[in-house]
Amino acid sequence: MAKRRGGRPGVVGVGGALVALAYTLWTALVVATPLLGVWIASSLAAWRGLPRTQVVLAGLVLFPLGPVLWELVGHWRWLRKRRPRRFLTVFDRLTLRTLALNVAFLGVLLGTQARSVFTALSTRGDWMLEGRSGPTADSARVALAGAAGLFEWLHEVSHPNPFRGRLTPPPPPQPRVYRTPGRLAWPLPATVHPAVLGIPPPDEASIAALGRFLQHRLPDPVERARAVHDYVADRVAYDVPSYRAHRYPPQDAETVFRTHLGVCAGYAHLFEALARASGLEAVYLVGEARTGPEGTSESHAWNAVRLGGQWYLVDTTWDAGSVDDRFQKRFGTAQLFTPPEVFNRQHLPDEARWQLVERPVDRATFLSRPALPAEFFAQGLVLLAPDRDRLDAHGSVQLTLRNYQRRHLLAKVRREGAEDRCEVTESDRTFVRCPLRAPGRWELRLYAAPEALGTHWEVLSLWVNALP
Repeated sequence: MAKRRGGRPGVVGVGGALVALAYTLWTALVVATPLLGVWIASSLAAWRGLPRTQVVLAGLVLFPLGPVLWELVGHWRWLRKRRPRRFLTVFDRLTLRTLALNVAFLGVLLGTQARSVFTALSTRGDWMLEGRSGPTADSARVALAGAAGLFEWLHEVSHPNPFRGRLTPPPPPQPRVYRTPGRLAWPLPATVHPAVLGIPPPDEASIAALGRFLQHRLPDPVERARAVHDYVADRVAYDVPSYRAHRYPPQDAETVFRTHLGVCAGYAHLFEALARASGLEAVYLVGEARTGPEGTSESHAWNAVRLGGQWYLVDTTWDAGSVDDRFQKRFGTAQLFTPPEVFNRQHLPDEARWQLVERPVDRATFLSRPALPAEFFAQGLVLLAPDRDRLDAHGSVQLTLRNYQRRHLLAKVRREGAEDRCEVTESDRTFVRCPLRAPGRWELRLYAAPEALGTHWEVLSLWVNALP
């Protein structure tokens, strides 16, 4: 049998390549672990408006100061006990100690900040690129966004949605260009439908009886859907104590109809049941919603209703009023037949198809861009800059808008009791410039009204981190 030539060198070459690959991966892991910890911690600090210098100093403790100090202490103890020669080299021990310290730090960080990590990385993970542009900066932002996406599972695990229903809604038809149903323009006047104001008591005895009444009284499906929305938003009060305690009584349609009390799931279940009882096709949707000045997301439920072969989005909870220390009743229609591009600024359904747009946004984009309420668009406003709701600024911050309906605008920045008015300049575009008198975290709020002497409603809220 002929002897195979060069067999042993080939085996050695493959083995050497595997060893080199393993060594390269090990080195990359040791280097990446401290960098990952500093990146997550600094992004959390930027998201909360805290100084990043402290995070960088902490990173230096994790590497190289911590491992080197650990090695010096260990070496001193080894000399005192006069132990035999060590098997691992100094480099090996420093590597293992660096990895141990930083893995422990990452574990504590991810364990204690699980609900905020993905949001912070999505919104402020590129804080070090603030104000930079060009191909290199753009490529770096794409890479950082991809890295942030690796932590989306942590967001999903730490944000369980208690309002998920048992039924899977049917798939919507292929999205089309949005059109307002019938002859109605969005938003509708914030007045309760006359049919809802004149319901005879016998016809309000049950969901089925009320559905029959609305179907008989309003043959037009658009008017009927509007009346269903108005009934739920007007007759149901928000259950603030249950919301604060995160303990919810039954939110089925029958219970909410009987008690006139519920949270978002109850509103949405009642809308679905009443819509179907009146002959309409409606579904119950769940996902996340962004509310309040913090702009963080929380579990939420809403609806879609089908009219003329097209689906329309509805949120009766938000049209019922607002929650401060208690429920503030304020009927509205901004969340009725809302254009999907507007509705999706504050709503992210579990199933992307229910965004009802050709190109659904991902969760990272949803969390990073300004959470513009429907009222902002209803006032004819368009935000041109900035493109995120948390940003850094030196000395002042500026908004650039389109003000198509020529609303009168007021803006303020507030921080720890201090408050300053902003300067509003109108030309082909509207510029809102706000002073930042001291370093720290400022809240910018924009208000709009048809006239200067009228009531101004809040239409935008952003967080600005004023740098020294």
